[in-house]
Amino acid sequence: VKSLPDTDKKDAYIALLNQATSERHIALQNGANSYGHPAWAAAATIESWLFELINGTPEGVIAVEAVVEKLNSRA
Repeated sequence: VKSLPDTDKKDAYIALLNQATSERHIALQNGANSYGHPAWAAAATIESWLFELINGTPEGVIAVEAVVEKLNSRA
């Protein structure tokens, strides 16, 4: 998405956000409800990251990316 023209980035990020939201809802339907559930945790983290990329501040993006990196190091 980062390589797309600026005019196309927001729509691409929103499509990914909708996909992450759908994945989180599927995890919820399967009983997940916290970061202790990997499927829910991954979807919720991606949602937060994408929301910051769409609407957030540079500081917010850095904060969410730090969480992403921390979770990635546990994988």
